[in-house]
Amino acid sequence: MRFVKHKNAVTSLHGLILTLSALSKKNLEVLLGTKIKDQKIFKDGIILYIRDGKTDKFESIIMNSSNFNKTLEFTGRSGKIINIHDEEMIRIKPPKSKDSLNWDILIRKDH
Repeated sequence: MRFVKHKNAVTSLHGLILTLSALSKKNLEVLLGTKIKDQKIFKDGIILYIRDGKTDKFESIIMNSSNFNKTLEFTGRSGKIINIHDEEMIRIKPPKSKDSLNWDILIRKDH
């Protein structure tokens, strides 16, 4: 696999955050052939974080950064530091739109 080096220092996918209804969570468990409490780690290391909800929503994509400060500088005013899963991350919120099903981009320090 070839990796492209980008000046924003984002290097790879860490995981996804989904909010799922009980039925959707059960369907995902059937599809994956395993019970899921609050997360599922795949063989390639990608983590699927699951939140319980009344409706289904793709919440966030989480990326890794090899240089957190460089990534924060690159994101400018659109990037805000927040704490999720006991980790400091940069959050980039999409533009608001009444017809949009947008999701956040979260960027964490690559450990």
